[in-house]
Amino acid sequence: MRNCNAKRDGLYSGDKTPAEVKDLHSRILVAIRSAETISERIEKLRDEELQPQLIELLHGLTRNWKIMMESHETQNRIMFEATSFNYPTYGKFCNDSHRVTTLQLVAELHNWSSCFVAYLSAQKAYVEALSGLEKLPNEAVICALKSFGKDMQALWVQQGEEKKQKRKVDGLAKELEKVLEFQRTESRVLGTKLSEHELEVNVRNRIEYLAERKNLLHKFRERIDAEKLKHQTIMGETQQITMKGFQTGFYSVFESLVEFSKASVKMNDDIVAHCEISKAPEKEDESEPSYVDEMSSYLCG
Repeated sequence: MRNCNAKRDGLYSGDKTPAEVKDLHSRILVAIRSAETISERIEKLRDEELQPQLIELLHGLTRNWKIMMESHETQNRIMFEATSFNYPTYGKFCNDSHRVTTLQLVAELHNWSSCFVAYLSAQKAYVEALSGLEKLPNEAVICALKSFGKDMQALWVQQGEEKKQKRKVDGLAKELEKVLEFQRTESRVLGTKLSEHELEVNVRNRIEYLAERKNLLHKFRERIDAEKLKHQTIMGETQQITMKGFQTGFYSVFESLVEFSKASVKMNDDIVAHCEISKAPEKEDESEPSYVDEMSSYLCG
């Protein structure tokens, strides 16, 4: 444009092109300086305010997950080393309080799973740009909690079956007691009549009647014994579900939480290390000419 202006100086003394070019040049420089000023403010905000807060957050998360990891490792070891649970022997049955406690445990497991999902969602929402968060093994924790919750739900149902069978056995026992009491009363009455009218009573019919009653009583007792055996079997199943559910369920949950905590610690450490590495010496950048200087030399040189 300078060459063009030089050629036209002699022909068009009133040409406004040089003035317009200078005005445009000034506007470009002002716009570039404004852009650089805004960019510097953004960088300052990022480096002096945002980055320290993020690093502080990451350090806090790292400490948090280290503590969680140690706690879950201890819990996991306890559940792994546990070989048995105190469970009442026959004669001490699960009652309403046991079922209520089991149902409360199911509710707490559901709440535990919901809180874990909500906590992780909050982290993802805050640091969504950190794509490494997507690699955390959170699904394993959620699956373990849900599986444990299903086991406890099955335990609650099993406790209901045990209680139902216990009521059945108790009812039959009461019925047997009534039959025995009636038989004793009947024997007393018949015995009295026999002593008074011994010559008029058919002894053979009485023996047959007593034999029939004895046979019915024997069958009734066999039925009660069968129901008691069934009750014992159900109690054993309840005990097995309790032992397997608690040990295996908690072990799986704590194991998955240990792995999740380890992955969280590593992820946060890697991010902090990356932030430290990214703090390259800024002196090299400061020694380079700014874009404004380059444009000025190009337009005015």
